[in-house]
Amino acid sequence: MLYFPPAAFADAAPEAWDAGLAPQIRSIIGQGPILWPGVVQAAIRAGLRSREFLTDLAFFTHFPDRNGRPIAAGEPGATDLVEMWRFFNARVGEILAATSTPSLPRGPLTSFQNIRRVWVHTNTNTVVGTSARARRRRAQLCDLRPTDIVIGTNDISYAHTAFRTNGAFRVYRTATPGPNFDAAIAELKSCGARIHFMTWITPTERWVDEMAATMFALCRRAGARSLLLDAEEPWTKRSASTYPGFVDTVVKPALAAKPCCVGTTHIVAKSVRPKVGPLIRATDYALPQAYPTGSFPGKIQRWAVENYGLLGKPIVMGLSGGSSKSRTDMWHALAASDRLGVAEVYYWSFGLLRTNRTRLDVVKQAANLARATPGLVPRLCSRDR
Repeated sequence: MLYFPPAAFADAAPEAWDAGLAPQIRSIIGQGPILWPGVVQAAIRAGLRSREFLTDLAFFTHFPDRNGRPIAAGEPGATDLVEMWRFFNARVGEILAATSTPSLPRGPLTSFQNIRRVWVHTNTNTVVGTSARARRRRAQLCDLRPTDIVIGTNDISYAHTAFRTNGAFRVYRTATPGPNFDAAIAELKSCGARIHFMTWITPTERWVDEMAATMFALCRRAGARSLLLDAEEPWTKRSASTYPGFVDTVVKPALAAKPCCVGTTHIVAKSVRPKVGPLIRATDYALPQAYPTGSFPGKIQRWAVENYGLLGKPIVMGLSGGSSKSRTDMWHALAASDRLGVAEVYYWSFGLLRTNRTRLDVVKQAANLARATPGLVPRLCSRDR
């Protein structure tokens, strides 16, 4: 942000202010500041309608070298810069007033513009083992044809206990390396899916250090695409002011030897931004849990991009296949994510999806569309091959 940065992100500018935007928007930005109205209109067509965000976008086209640095009181030319921002703000208001919000399709999509990968979440207790149940679950998961499978390795209760007691990092027994673990991973990879692992993260040094050692060993063993850190409670239990220092002194060193990409998943709420922002900046991508609601189709996905895209990290849109989500809600959320330029979406979770054939069908159709969509495969970080 350039003049009114969100409080959560005011402590540091993003690595690349426009990196989270759709490629077509960045392409127009690259053609020069004279096309700033076209940049704003393209962003609106993509579903971005925050007046302040669009104003900052127009300002960025004229001052890309600032890279999101707020205007400081007393800096040379500050008065003129503020006046220019206000000019853009007025013009953006006029453009918004003249532009209606495009409606989202209410039924199944026939193609994607941007989505290339569809992830599905499960856990080791569901897919690891030689029992008939485990074999059946692996077959059902493969039948969905997801491009990526995220495998949870521990329970939130483990993280809460460790937070209260400064306890050791723990994973399920089924997440222990061995023949059953290796066979399950190999079977899921043979279905054409990339593997990710997920773990809860707590703001304690012992948990973070032991987590990195344990989970990176699993990632190497499985050839995982990424490790996903779930930064809900207990991660968010400390004072917001402690997070930048904890991330710099504990998390970054622990992640330095990463063998794969690392991401941060989090709820989409203003209250958590100061606490997850430092962690997102220290990892490679963000996965906001923008679970759809029928009341405001597309709104939460747009809010996620407008707020977390500012950190300059790739966004994987977190969607839900829960029992409260209708088929229409799920297609709305996919259409909104695609229109926002998101290349990858994630479904929580296989356990919820498999209880309802209708929701399963939406995810399977989406996975087939993503596999059929031509274009470059997105990368989460430089290690993503």
